[in-house]
Amino acid sequence: AATSLGLALVADRRLLGVLRRRPARQDRAPAGQDAAGTVDEQEGGRS
Repeated sequence: AATSLGLALVADRRLLGVLRRRPARQDRAPAGQDAAGTVDEQEGGRS
């Protein structure tokens, strides 16, 4: 469980880094993509 949680945290950090590096692309992203990112964050917190 600890390993999967660690991997989830690393994945979240990578996703956040990409979003921060490409704010313009994030603005143009469809609502579905934005919602998917929110779901990933919630799952990581629950783990």
